[in-house]
Amino acid sequence: MTGIYRLVLTGCLAFLLANAALGPGRAAAAICDNLPPSKLVVLGVTAPEVDEEEIPAASLDRKLVAGALTFRHTMMLASTVLVSWFEIRHRPVPRPGGSVCDAPELVRMVFGAAQRQVFLAEPAADDPCVRRKLLEHEADHERAFGEAVDRFINDRRSEFARGMKALKRRPMQRLRPTDGTKGCASSSAKQSDS
Repeated sequence: MTGIYRLVLTGCLAFLLANAALGPGRAAAAICDNLPPSKLVVLGVTAPEVDEEEIPAASLDRKLVAGALTFRHTMMLASTVLVSWFEIRHRPVPRPGGSVCDAPELVRMVFGAAQRQVFLAEPAADDPCVRRKLLEHEADHERAFGEAVDRFINDRRSEFARGMKALKRRPMQRLRPTDGTKGCASSSAKQSDS
């Protein structure tokens, strides 16, 4: 089970690092040296209390939650909706020659679970002992997921820091003004020839 969590989380990390590494070559990166420090925050989150729903046993196979990591037992179906979230508070820093570099004030990454849901077959839900055991088992899965997220974050802290460093070394693209005013920086605009 931990392997599935690691695979999903590693995919999120690979996407982040690939985007940060797609910047320009060394000469352009040198433009963005000596920038103000940025704060990197990487958090693991867990969903609050599990949502429970009692359903007919025959409905367990048809009850799927889109985009969720799901595990199935004879009398229970449990799902965890995975989340990865990135926030960058940009801080444009003008450089000589009209280029602009980004020294983000904050780069925040969040990995974990947004929602937990358990579907209990009605016969299991009606028996207090069976219900308790199934919910304890779901809680064990949630703890294992939380531990996998924590390991993922701790094992990759240096990769996250390298990704932020690569992000800071990418000059932001400059918008060419069309109305006679000064241009503005944008990381999504087409690069001008100046």
